[in-house]
Amino acid sequence: MSEDGNDPVEIVNDWVTIAEDGYLTLRFRTMWGATGIKHRVNLVSDKDGDGNFILTFHHDANGDVMTRQGDGLVAFRLDNLPDIGEDETEMTLKWKSFLGEKSIKFRYFPRAAVTKASEALTERFEGIEIQ
Repeated sequence: MSEDGNDPVEIVNDWVTIAEDGYLTLRFRTMWGATGIKHRVNLVSDKDGDGNFILTFHHDANGDVMTRQGDGLVAFRLDNLPDIGEDETEMTLKWKSFLGEKSIKFRYFPRAAVTKASEALTERFEGIEIQ
């Protein structure tokens, strides 16, 4: 256990873990104690040399004695990131797992990009009669 937000977690790969509609929602699994101590999580953003976002998920067990496995759920608003822009963006999520450092890359489509795509599709089908 650490006091600096680097306690291990596993990101659960299921339908709940998703980046959409302006949010990154993560289901994470870690060890919890029976003490009722609150764990803290946060997401720190940075950019690499190509301008892609690097998001680091931190977990602080707050000194909790880890005795049982359990899941947590958290959502982070992404469209508040500085320089997010209106186009799709490649992002990398990093975290410390029980087996060491892990990461995953994903494409994030801000609300503005989804709206643009929807408007383009609507324009494409204008004037076509569907029977």
